[in-house]
Amino acid sequence: MNVTEAPTAVPPIIRFFAALYSFATDSYQRTIGESLSIAICQQSASNAITEVTRAVFQVLGNEWIKFPRTIQEINRVKGRFMQATRFSGIVEAIDCAHIAILAPSDEEHNYVNRKGFHSKNVQMIVLNQHYIIFFP
Repeated sequence: MNVTEAPTAVPPIIRFFAALYSFATDSYQRTIGESLSIAICQQSASNAITEVTRAVFQVLGNEWIKFPRTIQEINRVKGRFMQATRFSGIVEAIDCAHIAILAPSDEEHNYVNRKGFHSKNVQMIVLNQHYIIFFP
């Protein structure tokens, strides 16, 4: 995470905890400041979430987010899916979720989903042991 010298900048530890709080509670970014009893605006919360997500992915992504590559890995994953679900030949599962966001100021209408709230559609591919192998 970037450390800045600006006197009004949000300290890295606060940015980290703001992002962690968001991940744990799936709360709107605007409520983070209220919940943490700190003065952090929605834009700072959004920046913190993006920054922490990228940092985690950069450090852990190559080790923990990957497709099975060898025949042995693929067969092992197929076997685990078969044990867990009774479906044969499955290597990975894919799903999407609408993550609620505050209405953006630009092109707000493009973020309204079919249920009528603002969201981003996030896609993940996971193995049967809940390992993430794709996260855009």
